[in-house]
Amino acid sequence: IDAMTGVGIWSATFDRDMEDILKVQGEIAMKVTEQLKVALFDTELVAKTIDMNAYKLYIQAGQMTVENSAESNTNAIKLLKQSIAIDSTYAPAWADLSYLYYQAGYTLLTMPDELAMQQGRLAAKKAIALDSESVLGYISLAFLENAAWNFEEANSLLENALVLEPNNPRAITAKAEFAVYCGKPELAIDLALKLIELDPLNNNHYLMLSQNYWMNGNYKKAEESLREYLLYHPNSGWGNGMMGTVQLSLGNPENSLEYIEKDNHLFWRAYKICPTVFAMGNIEEANQLLEDFIAEWGDQERPFVADVYAFRKDKDEAFKWLELAYENKDSSLLRVLNYPAMQNLWGDPRWNTFIHKLKLPEEHGFHLD
Repeated sequence: IDAMTGVGIWSATFDRDMEDILKVQGEIAMKVTEQLKVALFDTELVAKTIDMNAYKLYIQAGQMTVENSAESNTNAIKLLKQSIAIDSTYAPAWADLSYLYYQAGYTLLTMPDELAMQQGRLAAKKAIALDSESVLGYISLAFLENAAWNFEEANSLLENALVLEPNNPRAITAKAEFAVYCGKPELAIDLALKLIELDPLNNNHYLMLSQNYWMNGNYKKAEESLREYLLYHPNSGWGNGMMGTVQLSLGNPENSLEYIEKDNHLFWRAYKICPTVFAMGNIEEANQLLEDFIAEWGDQERPFVADVYAFRKDKDEAFKWLELAYENKDSSLLRVLNYPAMQNLWGDPRWNTFIHKLKLPEEHGFHLD
């Protein structure tokens, strides 16, 4: 039936014996599929085939990524490599592998950025070579190009994906991420809400929504979204660490510390505990924690060092580390510029100078005095 007009497109009556119902079901499915080719698409539908053992590994990898941790990401990469070793012609496996490399290098920090970029690009391009309409391949490559500050290329790749599948959840996730990189967390909130509407069973969307609310200064709604996420993933290090951040913004550093200590990721815990202990008034301990954090992570995660100094209202050190991040084109710089502590730098003439230096699109949403 044409849903717009109510006109019948195709119908048939099947009169069969009920001796072998599975055989009848298979016959009906085949007949309907054949008619779909002609009546709806006017083309032949080509199914993507894959070795069943390879497909099982692919599915297992997908289930593992739901955990959203460094360990699950590493194990999922291993499973996808095993899947591809059995059957290297399945584009979705290559596309997912590319996205996992992106996460490993730029979010979970289990792989050097350079290696993640190299391996991720190869996997995404392989997916696109196998399937020119590989939406996930275009999206994964877009994430990687965005992390490398190739913003025009990233947006072009994302547009390719959105033309093919405008409601693809990962494409909308990328669009929300790119909005944040352009200083528009309010747009990212709208897109996260759309994701929840389109894909309500994926609780990770609530985690993303909470981060966007937090960057936009709506800490109560960030807390509400996180509670929805933690209801289903109470042991999530990522979720608990984010709740610690939100509690700190709500003025509850003691509560913040309890949540942060549940985050088993070395970097994120070390970063988030620095401002929390400072807010509790333990200055000497906070200074030592910051010193240790810089010694361990300062050469890799400069924007986050800048954020800690901005939280402490040490403008000179904050701008120093922002400049270092810009000089090294750190992938997380534009995201961190949305963090609430950055507001402590507003009003300083160095802020406008720095934002203009980034050469962002004219319609960017970053604050200018």
